[in-house]
Amino acid sequence: MPLILAAAFLLRLYFVWFSAPAPHYEYPVGMDEANYIELSSNIREFGVFGAWSESFFTRSTRSPLYPAILAFSRAFSENTAFVAQCLNILFDLVNIVLIFEIAQVFFGRRTAFCASAAWAFYGPAVFYCSLAASETISIAIFLCILLSLRGLRSNYAFWLAPLCLSSALMIHIKPVFLIVTPLIPIIVYFSYKNFPMPLRRRAFRALLPFFMTAIMCLPWALRNHSIHRSFVPVCTVAGWHLYDSVFKAEKLDFSPMLDYIYSPKRAGYGETDYYNEGMREFWGKSPIEFLKMPGRGFFRLIIAWTPENFWKRFYLPKAYFMPLRMPPEILLVLPDFEGFFLVLLISTASALVLRRRFFVPAALRFIHLCGWESLICPAYIFAHVLGFPMMQYRLIAEPFLLILAISFLFEVWGFNSGARRDSPRMALAFSVLGPICLAVIGAILLREGGKTVRYPENAGDIPGFAEVHAYQRQNNGQIIAGQRFAEYGIVKYTRKGLRFDGGDATARKDEESAVARFYVQARSQSNPTGIGDAKLNFRASSIPPEGCAVAIRGVVRAGFFRELIADVESWEPISQ
Repeated sequence: MPLILAAAFLLRLYFVWFSAPAPHYEYPVGMDEANYIELSSNIREFGVFGAWSESFFTRSTRSPLYPAILAFSRAFSENTAFVAQCLNILFDLVNIVLIFEIAQVFFGRRTAFCASAAWAFYGPAVFYCSLAASETISIAIFLCILLSLRGLRSNYAFWLAPLCLSSALMIHIKPVFLIVTPLIPIIVYFSYKNFPMPLRRRAFRALLPFFMTAIMCLPWALRNHSIHRSFVPVCTVAGWHLYDSVFKAEKLDFSPMLDYIYSPKRAGYGETDYYNEGMREFWGKSPIEFLKMPGRGFFRLIIAWTPENFWKRFYLPKAYFMPLRMPPEILLVLPDFEGFFLVLLISTASALVLRRRFFVPAALRFIHLCGWESLICPAYIFAHVLGFPMMQYRLIAEPFLLILAISFLFEVWGFNSGARRDSPRMALAFSVLGPICLAVIGAILLREGGKTVRYPENAGDIPGFAEVHAYQRQNNGQIIAGQRFAEYGIVKYTRKGLRFDGGDATARKDEESAVARFYVQARSQSNPTGIGDAKLNFRASSIPPEGCAVAIRGVVRAGFFRELIADVESWEPISQ
């Protein structure tokens, strides 16, 4: 095990060392990274959970846990991007240990070694260590839930708190887990079916974690209610009633959502208005429509997301590996989810032929070993069925899916999975939950106070953010071609060698350009979080310092999400 951890650490450190700091605009997740980092900045400097993103100010669109962890990390380093990457490396090493422990408790020691080694060299796990994203920490919390559920069997009183705490944290980092939480009482109830105890006591033990988790979630829900005057358990998602549009397309199409947001009749809408309208229409659906949703989701998962000529992919080496490019001219080829899935299909088909007499008993023995606790994994997949083919949504469940796949192959091929541990070690759960809770408390208590900027009056005839965005709200998000733009604000998260062209959600490579996020009139005394935001394209030879207050002039256009993208022609610092 120490060799596996050492190899995993060196691999992740090497990849992160040569990765650009977050946000990575060249990936779709770059938008999320920028928003997470800006949220953490506003928490740390102004005590406000809210930030501008794609021309809208939102206070509840993101789940709160990950920005709070990043905010706490700012107490140790201003370079939040690389602190996030260091946190990812640390938590992913803990994930390897948790995978080993879970596999050993559920199935056996040999399965544990194979599963932990597979994750140590797993392409998506290494890749996500380089991003300021919540997935790596979410995996650690998800594994703690599995560990706690199994631990309840051996000592209910000791494992109750870790289960409730990890469930509450999971809800506040991946709100889709709200849909999974009602399954926990069922799992706990049936996990105790072989224990002699009165029915009422068993039912009480099953329901107690659910209600304790709900109580832990209450403070953030009350905070949201005070802002939105509506029941918002964790975060708002506008346009839930537009689900039907995604069932009809092979690829995710954002145009129905953007048309909805920028409809002229909603020109005065804010985050609360979009949420309340979306909820009214969503809950207005008939019971039949609700029942159709999972079926449509699974249909899309199986059909619409299946690659063309899927059966040919068994013969393609690239289907089994995820290439990661690192300087100097190094191409790291690591296994990915599709590769493991294809190997599982091939091995299962072979076992059906070569070990057909033993296959069914082995499969039944595997199901018995899984236990009721394993239902958490398919429940999460069910809750995230629409996005499950996308790496960032699937990654949370992949460690346990790897454990299940390796154990299943051991069983059907007749290999000994090794000795099983009777009960998990609680110290491993608290090694994850303890630091996260301390980070949340630290984010609330440790605030540094942000510096204010005195901006001049916006003079001249050139429109600024307010005028251009108001025009967008009345014209379906569109902007007049060649629209001039002048504004004051803070330039952040600058990256060289990239350019926003607006044709895609990502930035393209351009050695003559540099990109940045622009927060309009941020850190002003009247409104510290600013009055808007935009994406900027600079000439690579003329870039303002990071975090500098500047006045810019240029031409603005609508981007892929109809956000503002300004090609900066000139800029000058604002003297303080």
